[in-house]
Amino acid sequence: PTLDLATPPSWLSSELLAELKTLPGLFQFQFSQGERKVFRHEAYILVSEWAEKYRNITKGPLPGSWKNALTPYLVGIMDALDCPWVQEGAVMKGPQSGVSEASANWIGKKCDCEPGDVLAVFCDEVTARENSKDRFLPMFKTTPRLARHLTGKQDDESSLRINLAHVAVYFGWASSSSRLANKPIRYALADEIDKPGWDAGKNAEASPLNLLRKRLITFKKMGISKLFKISTPTVEAGNIYQEFIGADVRFDYHSRCPQCERHQVMIFANIRWEGGSGANPADIENGRLARYQCAHCDALWDDDMRDEAQQGGEWRHRPSEDSSETPLELFTYLETFRPPK
Repeated sequence: PTLDLATPPSWLSSELLAELKTLPGLFQFQFSQGERKVFRHEAYILVSEWAEKYRNITKGPLPGSWKNALTPYLVGIMDALDCPWVQEGAVMKGPQSGVSEASANWIGKKCDCEPGDVLAVFCDEVTARENSKDRFLPMFKTTPRLARHLTGKQDDESSLRINLAHVAVYFGWASSSSRLANKPIRYALADEIDKPGWDAGKNAEASPLNLLRKRLITFKKMGISKLFKISTPTVEAGNIYQEFIGADVRFDYHSRCPQCERHQVMIFANIRWEGGSGANPADIENGRLARYQCAHCDALWDDDMRDEAQQGGEWRHRPSEDSSETPLELFTYLETFRPPK
């Protein structure tokens, strides 16, 4: 670029302009490609924004570009874990709710924008290898923002390790202490922690979750580590429920009624169908006869209204049982109180 002192840019201070005018002529310089790469500053982007802008889905019922509107409840989960002060997040979920894909979005965005080594741990070796092969490696290859980090070497794309140009993504399983040891890790994913393999047994200190936490110590001291725990719950003594109640704050997804527009947490007791307990479950399912009754206006939601209620929903914090405080929206709470877990 050329700097013409006769028409100086607005960012040039008057003091520096006066000093430059004592020197002759124009100043010309050219940054090298490497210098431009180092100096380039990209605006901060949330995980949900990154996923919708760049992520490509290769498997599942809806392949193609990621769309937040299809699973609106995942937006809050992805973006909450991305908050700088949040170090651990636990998601207690229903089956097939898309949270595993959300965790892939989170890992992809971190590898692209805030790089650090990753360890993704699953319940067994088969599941670990399948996720590496069927979910993560296709994501890195078909998402241009991630593909640019691949080395092109076949040895760097194994089923238990994906080497990028700047970081590594490791895969392990809960029962293998060797896969959970000896590596300082910045980001960790613990998937389906209520399944067999994650059981701590009698030695809680050597539990897979504690071993995983030890891998994060170096980066935790710097305040930049993150641990993402996911599972469908089993019993109250299970890992995910204990992680959930042990968090600094808990959030529930509040759906918004399409008719009265009031928010509520959906519960099984509000599902209605003709015939009561004597009805044939197959007839109800095949005929899509079940309805959800709004807790405020008694409107009966069909499946389309249920989806509309999800679209208008939001995460709100869960006050303690003896508290009269009003539940706060997810990011209002996070920005105000900044809980680490």
